[in-house]
Amino acid sequence: MNAAEIETRAAEWLIRKRDAQGWREEDATALAAWLAESPAHEMAYWRLESAWDRADRLTALSPQSRREMLVRAGRKAAPIATRVAAALVILGGLATATNMLWPRAPQAQIYKTAVGGRETLSLADGSQIELNTDTEVRITGNAKERKVWLEKGEVYLQIKHDPQRQFIVFAGNRRIVDLGTKFIVRRDADRLEVSFIEGRARLEAPNDADGPKSIELEPGDMAVANANQTTLWKKPVAILADTLAWRRGLLVFDETPLADVAAEFNRYNRKKLIVVGDAQKLAIGGHFQADNVETFARLAQGTLGLHVQTKADQIIITR
Repeated sequence: MNAAEIETRAAEWLIRKRDAQGWREEDATALAAWLAESPAHEMAYWRLESAWDRADRLTALSPQSRREMLVRAGRKAAPIATRVAAALVILGGLATATNMLWPRAPQAQIYKTAVGGRETLSLADGSQIELNTDTEVRITGNAKERKVWLEKGEVYLQIKHDPQRQFIVFAGNRRIVDLGTKFIVRRDADRLEVSFIEGRARLEAPNDADGPKSIELEPGDMAVANANQTTLWKKPVAILADTLAWRRGLLVFDETPLADVAAEFNRYNRKKLIVVGDAQKLAIGGHFQADNVETFARLAQGTLGLHVQTKADQIIITR
């Protein structure tokens, strides 16, 4: 089955699923089996489903035009070929307009934390999402699925797994499908990091990315992804748990170069730590209060014999 045939079949499934009166339990089982046959089936179906959901928000069409297009596509009396064609017209136009594989976050509940802030969200299903410093998420949910878009920052998710209601995290051009997990997702400007503490999940990449398009992650796995590539590391769970020290207001370093230490402190503080010259390569370890950069600078000065200069919004460390 080529790409066009897969997309047509995905559209058929989508239209059948949207026809609530005609959708049966055996249809759900058959759809799940078809999706499981190939990552290409899953990719096509997700892309079409997300595009369909966005069709009524297209600003290029008037409200009347949008309604007419969707009615034509979903009218029960229409033959399936006509309905598929209408769906593909809508979805093809959206693909051209956006040229994106993954859906952008729709209108949703938005949660943000300030620099140095933290917040815990308790969802109705018992799941929890903890937001670290300078983090923004968007959350939507319905009877069939729950979705979280990590716009920036870092979250720790403790998900109550429900096989009838998927939990999906979107971060950049990657998505993480929960299989019953506790995991951390951190999104920087050009880097995504996923660390697994408990359970399993699937990290999925777009078709044009290098390497595997789907990786199943287990405790001790840390995946680091940029736009086109994903690298998988194995680490002791106890080591990965140190990355959750921010939940207690701490940063943990183990022979970490001062340049990296400064970058971490700067995520939590408006007063920035600037390390100059070859002092950047000096390493330090220990547990430190994330919001007390002044104390860290004094300890670094005494321990490593460094020079520290304090300004209004900066602490400059030199050798």
